[in-house]
Amino acid sequence: MNLAKARRHAEHIVSELSPMCARIEIAGSISRQRPMVNDIDIVLMPKPGLQQAIRTRCLKNHPKVLVDGTDNLQIVLNGIQVDIYYVVPPSPDMFLRNPLPWGTRLLCRTGSKQFNIWFASEAAARGMHWNPYWGLYRAGLNVAASSEEEMFAAMRIPYIAPKDREK
Repeated sequence: MNLAKARRHAEHIVSELSPMCARIEIAGSISRQRPMVNDIDIVLMPKPGLQQAIRTRCLKNHPKVLVDGTDNLQIVLNGIQVDIYYVVPPSPDMFLRNPLPWGTRLLCRTGSKQFNIWFASEAAARGMHWNPYWGLYRAGLNVAASSEEEMFAAMRIPYIAPKDREK
């Protein structure tokens, strides 16, 4: 589908889910402003205790369910694949090692696949490891995960906007 149609559908989904979310953003090829889009990617952080309510809302109109996992939900809604990725704060003991992974999940789900491969390679060239779920690590310690900008800064690379990530 074309970008304008995909954006309209994505914005509608965001408006439906945003009251239940601490954060929510459109990701994927819509964020990269691809002229043609295959699916809708949304990254969200549920407000405390509302992840199940979000799932229930997404399943309200009985879409075809492709994946119903703990960190993502993939459905076909009105003939359009919608991929929803949850960012849930880590447990208190994990938070000591892993900051909130919003930025790393958004970066990963915005892509493109080739960009993600490039980003991981750049991290490795700088003595780091990029885990798309938890962030950038050096010597087993998390150095960045909370925002995309923070991760680029940790690697000393100028921030690359989603529309420029078609590697």
